[in-house]
Amino acid sequence: MSVLFWVICIVGGCIALTLTYVSWRKYNAEVRKKTKRIIQLTKYKCLTIIDLNKRINY
Repeated sequence: MSVLFWVICIVGGCIALTLTYVSWRKYNAEVRKKTKRIIQLTKYKCLTIIDLNKRINY
């Protein structure tokens, strides 16, 4: 019984760590994409904050 418990904990822990890591990577990619878009919009045009919010939140 205790061996089964340890196997379940180890497998469950690996799954939880993997899901956490993938979610973190996705979040970072979205933040970088949004930041890159803001830089591109402000680099070539003089936009107000309201204009930026409208364009970013397509």
